Amino acid sequence: MRALALFALSVSLAAAGDERKSLQDLLSEARAARERIHAELQPKVADAVARLDGLERPQRGNVARGIVDGIVGLGLEAAPLLLPHLDPGAEPSRAQIFRSEQVAEALARLRAVSVTDPLLALARSGSLVGRLNALTVLGASPESERVAPALEALARSVEDSASNPFRPVRLAALRALARLGGPAAATLLTETLRGNDPAAAGAALEALIEERLAAAAPDVAALLSTARGGELASRVAEYMRVVPSTIALAGAAEATLRLCAQDNVSREAKLALLEVLRRSDVKPPTGLKRELATLRESLDQGIRVAALVYLARHKDRTAKRELFEPWDSAVRETRGGAQALEGRAELHYKIGDYNAAVKDYRDALKAAGDRVGGARASSPYIGLARSLTLLGKFKEAREYLELAPISLTTLHELAADPDFADLRASKYGDVFRLPQ
Repeated sequence: MRALALFALSVSLAAAGDERKSLQDLLSEARAARERIHAELQPKVADAVARLDGLERPQRGNVARGIVDGIVGLGLEAAPLLLPHLDPGAEPSRAQIFRSEQVAEALARLRAVSVTDPLLALARSGSLVGRLNALTVLGASPESERVAPALEALARSVEDSASNPFRPVRLAALRALARLGGPAAATLLTETLRGNDPAAAGAALEALIEERLAAAAPDVAALLSTARGGELASRVAEYMRVVPSTIALAGAAEATLRLCAQDNVSREAKLALLEVLRRSDVKPPTGLKRELATLRESLDQGIRVAALVYLARHKDRTAKRELFEPWDSAVRETRGGAQALEGRAELHYKIGDYNAAVKDYRDALKAAGDRVGGARASSPYIGLARSLTLLGKFKEAREYLELAPISLTTLHELAADPDFADLRASKYGDVFRLPQ
C-alpha cells in the first residue's frame, strides 16, 4: 500500500494542475498501472523460476547466479511476484529448497519495502524453510528501524531448546538482526551470550562472526574465563580473528592463554587462539608462568611452536633460540637447502622479522633453481610477497605475486588476507585481478 501511495503521488505530480482528479482517481490509475507492469513481468518471473527448477545439480552455480541476476534486473516491481516462490512448503524436495533459496537471494538484493509486511508474516508462520528464507531477505531490509523490533520479538518467541524443530528460526533471526545492526541486535545477542545455554551462545557467536559485530567484543571476551569458554573456544577464536580489537581488551590476552593451557580445549581451538595472539600487539601477560610453561613444553609440536612464536615475537630470547635452533641446524646440514631455508623464512615472518624472512625466501628460491610449478614452488613467492608487503615494499611484492605459479582463485583468496590489505589498497592492488 505504501508503494501504491508513492506511485499515486508521482501520478499526481505528473497531472499537476488538473484539480478535477480526486485522490481516489489517482489511486485507481496507480493500481491499473501496477497491474499492467505486473502483467508484463509475470511471465518473465515464471520463466526464471522454471529455469531454476530445471537446473541439474552440476549446473547450480554460475547458471543459477545468472538467473538470479536476471530476476534482480527486472526491478523492484518484480518483488511481489517472487513472494509465492519463497516458501517451498512443509516437505519440499531438494530442488524446491534450492529454488526458494535463490528467490530469497534475489529478494534480498532487491531490498523492496513493498514486501516487508508479507515477509514478516511469513517469518512468523511459514514452513521452516519459508521462515528461514524470509529472514534472509529481512536481514537486508532498508527499513531496519521497523524490522529490527519485529525480529527481536520473533527471536524471543522461539523456544530455545534442542527438541524444538523451529529452533533454527531463532538463529536466523539473530543473524538477520546482526546484519541490520542497531541496539536491538546488540541487546539480544549480548543477552544470549550471557545466558546459561552454550548452544544458544554458540548460535549468537555464529551471527556475530558472520556480521563482524564489534560492539559485542566485551561480551565475547568475557566468555574466555567462563565455564563455557572451553566448549566455545573455536567460535570465540574465530570472532577474535574477524574482530581483532577483542584481544586488546583488558584481561583478554590473559584469559586466552589460561584457556589455551586447559586440557578440555581442542587442539584446533588452541592453535586458533594462539594465532590470534601472534597477530596481535599484545605482550604476554605477567603472572602466567605456569600456563606459558605448559604451552611451550607441550608434547604437541604444533602447539609448542605456536606458543614459542608468540613469545619470540615479543622479544623472548629463550623462546626464539628454542624456535630457530632446529631450523638453523637444518640449513647448515643441508648447506642451504631450499626446504630448510623456506621453513626458517616462515618462522622469521611469523615473529615479525620481515627483513630476515625476505632474505631466507630469496635464498630458498635461488637454492631451488627458481623453478616454477607445483604447490610447493609457489610458497616462497607468496612468502616473499607477504613479507615485502608488510615492509611497505608494494612494487616488489607485486612482482613476486605475478611470478607465483598460482591460480586466479588463490590470488583472490590472498586479496582477502589481512597481511595483503595495504598492497590491495595501493596502486599495485590490481595484481589481485579482482572483478570490478
